Amino acid sequence: MPDTWYQKLKAEIVDTGLYTQCGTPVGLSDGLLEHREVNGVLMPVRTEKQGELPREAYEACAARYCNYPELNQSVFGRQPENLLCGVVEKSYVAYAADKNVRRTSASGGVITATLMHLLNTGKIQGAVCLQMGKAKPWKAEPIVARTAEEVLACAGSVYSVTPTNEILSELASEEGPLAYVGLPDQVAAIRKLQKMGHPSVNNIKYVLGPYMGTQMHFEAIRSFLRSNGVKSEEEIADLKYRAGEWPGHLQITLKDGRVLKASKFHYNYLIPFFITGSSLQLVDFTNELTDLSVGDAWSPQYESKQGGHAVVLARSPKAVELLAEMKNANWLTLEDIPLEDALDM
Repeated sequence: MPDTWYQKLKAEIVDTGLYTQCGTPVGLSDGLLEHREVNGVLMPVRTEKQGELPREAYEACAARYCNYPELNQSVFGRQPENLLCGVVEKSYVAYAADKNVRRTSASGGVITATLMHLLNTGKIQGAVCLQMGKAKPWKAEPIVARTAEEVLACAGSVYSVTPTNEILSELASEEGPLAYVGLPDQVAAIRKLQKMGHPSVNNIKYVLGPYMGTQMHFEAIRSFLRSNGVKSEEEIADLKYRAGEWPGHLQITLKDGRVLKASKFHYNYLIPFFITGSSLQLVDFTNELTDLSVGDAWSPQYESKQGGHAVVLARSPKAVELLAEMKNANWLTLEDIPLEDALDM
């Protein structure tokens, strides 16, 4: 019997170069697929396990037909007034009130502080987010963080491809409710699955995510290492994509004690050489299907203040309520701004 859904996934999405490394087909494959690096690019390939790929592994893949008007109606019950940013209830500039959270995290620490507050108030029992160095120092992996300490360990940006939705295979059995943090394509797949009523996403109550402009293959890090005389990522003891004060710098600590650094401005020069195809074809810069999306507040007014400021878009009423609650509880410093100002950033 032909494996219909795998054949369609391979022919329509993988072989055409449309796959975004969201991880959804692997996470829903019942062990029939795994990611392997093919010419520097993570691709879903068959394992030795026998069986037919579930239909959802094909249908929910973010690279297969994302109908944003339909998903907006499903998630928010309405269409956006501005097609540049999606549905927005309120817009803000914000940063975490806790100095350690703000310094440790990207974009003012807003997502990290929000997850910690949700856990602290019992609104969620865990949060799906990425942790660097869980198994290998240079690699990020999705986990379900259950404590504030685990959330803080996941703070900061990851600028190389990580298929977060591989974790879908575990989520149906995870105690919820959960928050979920992902990139626009990963979030779109989650929303498609919620619309389908799939058990893997039934526990997800809050969806958060960063803006996404560009993303690079891990080969960018290998190139940076080679330019510094380092032959392999196996020599890495610790990797931080945005270490130190905002806007941060790439920092790689090697097993021999050396520390390699590059400012964010200079590290950006690698983008044209290692940018992912999914970055180039992305239609959603501001993570339109989240409850709450966050980006750097790129404005002279805030850049000159240093420390890290974030532009925050609350897309659902529960996100507006949550942010007000966090401001009153001194989790966030929060300033309302016009949507036009947010778009200017």
